[in-house]
Amino acid sequence: MTLLKTAGLMAIAASAISPDAFGQDYFTRDRYQAVTDRFQPDFDQEPIRVGSFVASPVLSAGLQYSDNVFAEPDNEREDIVSILGAAVSTTSDWGRHEIGADVGVQHRQYIDFSDESVTTINGILRGRLDVTNDFTFDGSVFAVSSADPRTSEAVAATFAEPVEFTRAGASVQANYVRDRIRLRGYGNVDNTDFDDAVLTPEAALEDPDGGDQSFRANTVTRFGGQAAYAISPDIALYTQAEVFERSFDSLNILFDETLGMERGASRDSEGYRAEVGADFELPLLLRGDIAVGYLEETRDDPAFADFDGLSLDATLSWFPSRLTTVTFASGRRTIDVGLTGTGGALETDFGVRVDHELQRNILLFARGEIQNRQFDDLQLDDGSIREDDTIQAGFGATYKLNKRFHLDAGYNLFDRSSNLDPVEFTRNRFTLTLRVFA
Repeated sequence: MTLLKTAGLMAIAASAISPDAFGQDYFTRDRYQAVTDRFQPDFDQEPIRVGSFVASPVLSAGLQYSDNVFAEPDNEREDIVSILGAAVSTTSDWGRHEIGADVGVQHRQYIDFSDESVTTINGILRGRLDVTNDFTFDGSVFAVSSADPRTSEAVAATFAEPVEFTRAGASVQANYVRDRIRLRGYGNVDNTDFDDAVLTPEAALEDPDGGDQSFRANTVTRFGGQAAYAISPDIALYTQAEVFERSFDSLNILFDETLGMERGASRDSEGYRAEVGADFELPLLLRGDIAVGYLEETRDDPAFADFDGLSLDATLSWFPSRLTTVTFASGRRTIDVGLTGTGGALETDFGVRVDHELQRNILLFARGEIQNRQFDDLQLDDGSIREDDTIQAGFGATYKLNKRFHLDAGYNLFDRSSNLDPVEFTRNRFTLTLRVFA
């Protein structure tokens, strides 16, 4: 299946239009305000005006304790990390159109295991063109330089340092909203390149080429669209579809049992998803956006498994009071995990987060997430396929001393269980961070 053959999925018919009073807003969802979105004039940063732009700069400094730096199943090693960061978000303040930029840098310095230290740099340039009151274009370009976390399946115990990567991409979106009708169309491209991994001395002697990461470099291209019809100011129904291609720069080298020899195998793939959904904000103190449908991803090489089945993307927020927000989220999708023996994994996750305003300047949160990944390509000795289950949980607080200083404290648990024993581990982290606003 090619993009041209599946482009028909982009022709989505909206429901019949009935006449309505001009000017009625059917798609704004702002009846309720989340705890984390509420502005506190006495304690939250006020942007700095620079000509016709407003900027929000912030500096951060923190300490983090980790009881399992290398995400190991046993013989865990602990360390303390110092974290320094700086970021600024700038947006134009014009009557029409908009441009903006976000730039950030963060350095994580390990005290005992300095080779694990990582500097992350990211930036995005974004803009909006208001063609008419009903029709707009949005666009952005971005770049990121960072490194894989030790919790990534792609990071092996034989790697002496984190694997560094760079990502860059661009996107464009067209939006049309008039009365009860909303139409969207978008396209984006995302390219990721990886540096070769630095191996431990023992691993380098055994396999000098074991750190080669060129097989992971890939480009993902997506095109999609959505058509929505508001049946009331509180509820809109929509249908949406997306086609995508994932292209890798080089082949995987696999042992072909049929040929009895190694050969190059392509992990390139094409796929699509088609969904129906609803976004709503109800008097029942609920706001949400739920889409359910079908997804399919086909690999170019028969050595790797195809995926098909349920597609899910859902967010639901409950506002039991002005001081508490409960958010549920779930999704099901295909992902690339950066392993040589598989074309990817089917990922399903469920999460919940509770935010509570104890006082105007003290915010509390608790969160939990369960994630399942199925690797249909990776068959184990007992005939089963590899399957990982991950639990992430945490809690924390933000204490806003004043407009310029905020103190964050938190705890995070990361636990992975699997039918492949060597990848199981548990990690606990405690973090304390001071944010300073200009």
